[in-house]
Amino acid sequence: RASSRALEVRGASTHNLQDVDIDIPLGVLVVVTGVAGSGKSSLIHGCLPRTDPPVALIDQSVIRGSRRSNPATYTGILDPIRKAFAAANGVKPALFSANSAGACPGCAGLGVIYTDLAFMAGVVSVCEVCEGRRFTDEVLGYRLRDRNIADIFAMSVEEVLDEPTSGLHMHDVDNLIGLLDRLVDDGRTVIVIEHNLDVVARADWVIDLGPGAGHDGGTIVFEGTPAELVRADGSLTGEHLRRRLAATAAARG
Repeated sequence: RASSRALEVRGASTHNLQDVDIDIPLGVLVVVTGVAGSGKSSLIHGCLPRTDPPVALIDQSVIRGSRRSNPATYTGILDPIRKAFAAANGVKPALFSANSAGACPGCAGLGVIYTDLAFMAGVVSVCEVCEGRRFTDEVLGYRLRDRNIADIFAMSVEEVLDEPTSGLHMHDVDNLIGLLDRLVDDGRTVIVIEHNLDVVARADWVIDLGPGAGHDGGTIVFEGTPAELVRADGSLTGEHLRRRLAATAAARG
């Protein structure tokens, strides 16, 4: 896939970046590569414009939550779930929030009761009113695809999502790449910081930083297509990709 527009980064000097100028193509799958410490995260997380076009950052930050958190809140799909239940039952979405109108009055939507015993350890007990289900009986009577809202909250991330993107086995990399391709095909720009050579090989555009780490990094070693990368000199990523492709070709005979 080719790009006709680009996101400009000029004079990037965060951490070890050495006054980097780079045009990141839009509307394609861009993979940013390089050895650990070469400046990849500094370039994308620290220097990428966030407003035009709007940018959504997905990284490996520690999940933050509260006693009310569940897989739906972690993955950001709670609002669509509420709206789907509301549409299916002809009621307000707020009923399906454990912090709002549909919450169990006995535990305020927590599902448990916390009892403070002053100088002793506190006691946590299941709410006797809702039996830990967090919602009123009225709300629990509404169903979507034969499940009520408590059933949905009890599901695992794998049951919430068809293709979870964390902790992938190597055989699931194709699923991840397929997901990224669909995002691009829908008109989005996807920028991935990645070492996996299968992902690099499937990119539309590669930006390789280096040549080394720390003070030896922070410069653009290569930018172009994967096909051009395997022919480039001075790129460690290109060297590894060249070996991978050669080994794959040999294995296929």
